[in-house]
Amino acid sequence: MVLKSKRIASIILSVFFLQFCHYEIYQELPERKIELPDVYRVYLKSSDRVLQKIACETYAAKGVQIRCTDEIIEETKKISSLYEVYYLSLEPQVRDSSSDLFRNNLFSLITFSTGAFVSVSAVVDYKLDLRNSKQVLFQSYISSPGRQGYYAFLPVYMGLISTNLGTGLNTYRRPDKLRMYCIEEEPDTWTKRLTQNRDEYCRDYENFLRDSFNRIEGKIMNVLRAHIISRRLYTEDEK
Repeated sequence: MVLKSKRIASIILSVFFLQFCHYEIYQELPERKIELPDVYRVYLKSSDRVLQKIACETYAAKGVQIRCTDEIIEETKKISSLYEVYYLSLEPQVRDSSSDLFRNNLFSLITFSTGAFVSVSAVVDYKLDLRNSKQVLFQSYISSPGRQGYYAFLPVYMGLISTNLGTGLNTYRRPDKLRMYCIEEEPDTWTKRLTQNRDEYCRDYENFLRDSFNRIEGKIMNVLRAHIISRRLYTEDEK
């Protein structure tokens, strides 16, 4: 009886231990300056404040002249005669959210049941809309997977047991729920007591979304650069 109690206690402790072993799956990409024509201004907008923050921070670190705004401000009218003004809209849609039960169990078995793995994943469809003051230049979707997770190494069998228990207790961190309670609605009192508050949901949502966005930020930049340059060449040919 005492032995069973010790095993149960060790499993519970291992689940809490997972909270301290958060592995960042996304990789910080090497900083590189991306060159675009000098006479342009790009305004980035998204109804998802977390995505807007991530995109603006990412491109600012690479030296890209992108201005972030919640709405088209008066400044664009003032500079339109001096610069080519472009508006880039990014809207994310989270789909195929998963608690990665099969994947986590597979990883645990690979480590001979000593590894406890808990993760969540989903696919994000980014709706891109690039336009200038006259017309729409590009509209499309770019899909990118995202994942965030936790791990720990425990005695034999404890890792596998903790993987299943932890995965079950971690379902509230599925990306669709992270977005819902961070962007779409305020978690109610019981949700806060049983899981976490809105700031914590937003923190986890940002980690997940950053992993997803870092996989395709280069593709978005290529679209932007290609259409700005091709537009300038087309205008020069007309002259």
